[in-house]
Amino acid sequence: MKQTEQESLNFLHIKKPVFDYEIDPSPTKFSEMYNNIMIRMAEGGKAPMPLIKATVVTLDPSGMSGNNDIPDLLASDLYARIEDENGKIWIPLYTDRKAISEQFKTNDIQEVPIRDVIKAACVNKSVSGVLINPNGLKFPLAKQYLKLMVEEEPTYADLWKVNLDAVTGEDLT
Repeated sequence: MKQTEQESLNFLHIKKPVFDYEIDPSPTKFSEMYNNIMIRMAEGGKAPMPLIKATVVTLDPSGMSGNNDIPDLLASDLYARIEDENGKIWIPLYTDRKAISEQFKTNDIQEVPIRDVIKAACVNKSVSGVLINPNGLKFPLAKQYLKLMVEEEPTYADLWKVNLDAVTGEDLT
């Protein structure tokens, strides 16, 4: 299977930095890994996600209930979940389709923005964070780091655009 452009960028900015951090778990390597994930978010990077099938049915024979009584179903509610050996629940972040486990018996694998995966893990109270590549060299990113990522994303996005402007000569702002 040929690697997509998204998968190639995910390898460079997520999978490789995680591997480098595993070899040398220093603050410098953690910072490099964190910055690389932020770069992928800022540039609109996507990751494959197995989606869970769900059907929402609302019964209202009178037709009088209105939309206020119906809870919103977020797209993040359809994201796969993984339970670790300690019973904690994580949202997986895969860098490529080959990394997706056979445990997800679905053909519905969508490319979703990494930003959405991180935000979903931040807001979901039952989730401990994001687990990067849970079937291989896995790395947990706890909510405390995810919240920082969400808060810092606008700054990284602006820096990314300025740096890209310098390289391409285009004004992306």
